[in-house]
Amino acid sequence: MGNKSLKQILILMSLLEVGYTILLVLGLVGVFNFSLRQGWVYPANYPEQQVSQVKKDLQKSDGKQLTIPNIYEYRLEQNGHLIHNTLPKHYYQELTEARHKGYSQTHTLFAPRIFWYLTQQKTHLILSYRLTADFTSARLRHYLPSAEMVGLLTLGILWIIGLVVIISWTVTMVNQELKKITFANQQIQNLNLNFTEQQSDIKEIELILQSINQMKSALQKSLEQQWSSQQQLQQLVQDVTHDIRTPITLIKGNLELLEERAVTNQQQALIKDANNGVQRLEEYVAWLKVNSHLQTSPHTTEKITQDVIKHWLDWVSSLARAKQLTIKVIRMDESDLQVNLFQVAQAFQNIILNSVEFSQPQGVLKLDFCNQSDSYLITVLDNGPGFSEATLTAATKRYYTQRSQKNEHMGLGLTIAQQIMSQNNGRLVLKNEYYKQQISGGKVQLVFNK
Repeated sequence: MGNKSLKQILILMSLLEVGYTILLVLGLVGVFNFSLRQGWVYPANYPEQQVSQVKKDLQKSDGKQLTIPNIYEYRLEQNGHLIHNTLPKHYYQELTEARHKGYSQTHTLFAPRIFWYLTQQKTHLILSYRLTADFTSARLRHYLPSAEMVGLLTLGILWIIGLVVIISWTVTMVNQELKKITFANQQIQNLNLNFTEQQSDIKEIELILQSINQMKSALQKSLEQQWSSQQQLQQLVQDVTHDIRTPITLIKGNLELLEERAVTNQQQALIKDANNGVQRLEEYVAWLKVNSHLQTSPHTTEKITQDVIKHWLDWVSSLARAKQLTIKVIRMDESDLQVNLFQVAQAFQNIILNSVEFSQPQGVLKLDFCNQSDSYLITVLDNGPGFSEATLTAATKRYYTQRSQKNEHMGLGLTIAQQIMSQNNGRLVLKNEYYKQQISGGKVQLVFNK
């Protein structure tokens, strides 16, 4: 577990800032006192102390050859004439008050300005200064604020710099710990689960890292189990696809012998149906090989041509012959639409199986291959009982079936057809066909969008 919490880090940061502030204030006070001792700075009461000396000089000289220290701003009048003035005009009220009372000052909170009124016979002198520590150097006083203001500004700037440094240090430390979370997340996203588990000195981040590490271990275990299951399933599929070749070869060989000895048209038709079934079985075996990575996929996207439709109609006829259904083809339009013919044939076959099973014996099964400007439609219309309202709503749900004995049919045909249509930019549409307001059969459409 981490050694410190975020709360402790924030408290530490605050204590560092408080301690830094105290040291900074003490340091500046020490520098200020040293400057006072060295005579670099006047104390705040120094101008006031010199007022009495200026008053004595004024009495001795009677205003003649009077020397005024440069720490003052002043206004000197003799015999009613202004001799010299360095005071701004906006201090008129304070000057008037000083003439009447001998003393006045501004009412500012920081460094108020003081005014003294001195007079000797016909000589009148008003001295002014700020009640603040200042530099002894006249040049520094000219170009810089008062020494006291410079000290406060320096204190503020150094305090801000210290605050920025402490915050930056804290943020950098926390960011370094947060990067461990980011690193662990990226490794998990990339499924690189063999990375070294991260640890943090911050309690809250350590708890998050522990959760991530637990998730990594669980995910690694789950992936290993999934990989093992996939390997077993793949091996099973490989074994089945390999072993099933033998009975298929035997069936094909026997069908060839029967085809040579067939006499009647009915026998030839039955053999043809069996061959169509074997051919379809071989296609499924090829599909299983692709999915078990025994060979690359031969099922690329192709156009729906007349030959493709005729091939489909061959095994449709074979499936329909069991119920003696009549196949009626309305249209056999070709299409330049590129689809996965193997998948589409699988969906079409599932629809045909359902239609044949629910059709009445010796009925009619209508097929329509219609090419439109924005879509291509394959329509299957049977003469069965049609679809119930529940079926129209839930027919494409997995394992749904309209049969009374569900153990005879798992209800996957329409679900698979719907999935195949989604993969080929299409959709499955279920309807009922009506004749004189009565359901005359079920209608299923495979709609491919262009």
